[in-house]
Parts: sequence; C-alpha cells; structure tokens
Amino acid sequence: MGARRAAKPGTYHKAGGLSLLKSQGSPGLARISWQMPGFPGGFPQGVRIAWRGFRRNLRIGPFVIAMIVCACIGLFNGFVVAILKVPPFIATLGTWLAVYGLNSMYFDRPPYGAQPIGGLDTRFTNLGSGFIGKDSVYSIPYIVLIALVASIFVWVLYNKTVFGKNLYAIGGNPVAAKVSGVNVTKNLIGIYAFAGLLYGLAGCLEAARTGGATNNYGNMYELDAIAACVVGGVSTAGGIGTVPGMLIGVLIFSVINYGLTFIGMSPYLQLVVKGAIILAAVAIDIRKYLTKK
Repeated sequence: MGARRAAKPGTYHKAGGLSLLKSQGSPGLARISWQMPGFPGGFPQGVRIAWRGFRRNLRIGPFVIAMIVCACIGLFNGFVVAILKVPPFIATLGTWLAVYGLNSMYFDRPPYGAQPIGGLDTRFTNLGSGFIGKDSVYSIPYIVLIALVASIFVWVLYNKTVFGKNLYAIGGNPVAAKVSGVNVTKNLIGIYAFAGLLYGLAGCLEAARTGGATNNYGNMYELDAIAACVVGGVSTAGGIGTVPGMLIGVLIFSVINYGLTFIGMSPYLQLVVKGAIILAAVAIDIRKYLTKK
C-alpha cells in the first residue's frame, strides 16, 4: 500500500494495464488492433527501430523447435479427427494427457527430480519481459507486439483466404462443405497443425515471460480459452466467430481474472466463478443456436 501511495498519479494504473497485457499476451496471443500504419515517415522508421531492438534480444532456436514439435502434435490431432473420425474434444483430450505424461517423465528424470527449469538465457527471457520505450511504464512490451502480429495474421487467414472461408464452411456444416467441393480432411488437418504452431509460440512466450518452465505450465489455460472465446462470440456449434470478437472476449476475461486476483479472491473460488461464466456463456450460445434453427 505504501508503494502504491508513493507512486505518481496514474503510474500504478498504467503499470497495471501493461502488466495485464504482458501476462495475457502468451495465453491469448491476441490483444490489440493495428492502428494508423500509414503515418508518413513514422511507420517505416518505427519498424526499423523495433526490429533492431527485437533482433538483439531474440533467441530463435527454442521457438523454432517448440513450434515444429507442437505443429507435429497438432498434425496428429488433425489426423485423428479428420481420418479416424474421433470427436475433437476426445481426440485433443487424449493427446493432452499423453503429452502431459511425457513432459512429466522428462521433468522427473534424475538427478533433479521434477525441479522447475530455470536460469534461461537472458536473450530468451528478454523477449517475454523486454519492451520498446523509455521505461517499463511508458512502453510497449515485445510480447504484446508478437500477439498483435499473430492477431493480424489470423484475421487475414480467416477473412482474406480460401482456407479461412473453408474453415467457416466446415464449422457451419461439414457435410454441405464437402458436397460443395471443400476438401474437409485436408483443411481440418491443416488448421490443427497451424493451431499447434501457435501453441508452441505461446508456450515459449510464457516461459520467456516467467523466466522458467515446469510440466504444469498452461494448466487450466484451456478453461480460460474456452470462456474467453465463448464470451467473445465464438459459437460452440461451429461456423460463427471473429478475430475482433475473440480479442474482446480475451480482454474481458483477462480483466475479470486480474480483478479477482487484485481483490484477493481465493484461487479456488476463482475457478467457481470461471466455471459459472463458461456455463452461462455456453447456455446463451446454445439458446441462440436453437432459436435460429
């Protein structure tokens, strides 16, 4: 409390806002819309300055390896869903359990015995904690910029490519999409592999942000992701959802998480609140779907 009173007016709120963006950049990988790129002379110079700082702090190897491994896992998920016709929830749940078991075996190996991984290279951790600006308050974290780029890429993918249109068609009615000439199997495998790439990127950013890693990283993130997407307008019935809507949903749910933690609510009670939000959001979504049908 004393530190809060000693801070300059507005500093606490700005720092808290940036902390919120940094903490949610890796789980969501999507936060901000690209604004005003065409300022004469400013945009190209800003990109050059940002890239020089980014390149000095980037350790690319772990990202490439993690993204390739996770893409292979996503590819396997896509095969199970598209070829073996296993329901997506069951397929991804089974893969999640298997991968978690493999990770736990890796962390439990001697001589350390399940100790968290620490002492990561500063060039790697700077990507999660570094920023562009004069200080940590009046700045833009690297992790937010990465989430911004990822958001723009996904928006273009869904709205400006045939692949994205096919995904909407498959989500709405896979049988009708197949009759219309869409290669459902190929597109499903592709989107699961692409999702794996983003999972790998998010995992690396989370490790860089916190400066370490354990086999329990990302635990319960799936519930946050479901809640944020449903709140943002993504239909559980499929075929409905937008990237801006997901951004809004992630921001809303991030603010809820941040607020519950700030007021000192028990982590267990927070799970109850999150569960209630998921139930309410899905119930409303299903009601809308049934009404339209």
